[in-house]
Amino acid sequence: MLEYFTAAYNTAEGLISLVAGFVAGSVSLVGFGLDSIIEVTSGTALLWRLHHDLNESRREAAERITLRIVGWCFVALAVYVGFDSAWTLVQYEKPEKHSRHRCGCGVGRGHASAGKSEAPSGGGNWKCGDEGGLKTD
Repeated sequence: MLEYFTAAYNTAEGLISLVAGFVAGSVSLVGFGLDSIIEVTSGTALLWRLHHDLNESRREAAERITLRIVGWCFVALAVYVGFDSAWTLVQYEKPEKHSRHRCGCGVGRGHASAGKSEAPSGGGNWKCGDEGGLKTD
């Protein structure tokens, strides 16, 4: 049951991050969204693989398919980040300082706030810095 809840949560998290990242022009937020989608895809593939674990004749084939799915997900993420980084370098783009980019966006702040409970140090109080970006107390 926990696996299905996690998949649903990560799907929502990924979709929200992708939309917000594309709107805000944030590669890191899009990358976070893609990572969430990769987690969902990997988790789903692994659940599928475990359903075939009892059948020895299908176990090896299921393992091979699952590894390919997970591997291609990571290749897709690397291609996106590499392409976007190279495009930014080729275009000589500088970071913009607009109010909509301050601290990434509201979704970015929300992820940081939600993530503080998962932080090893216990998190801290997240707030926008004077020059933009998130900082802790």
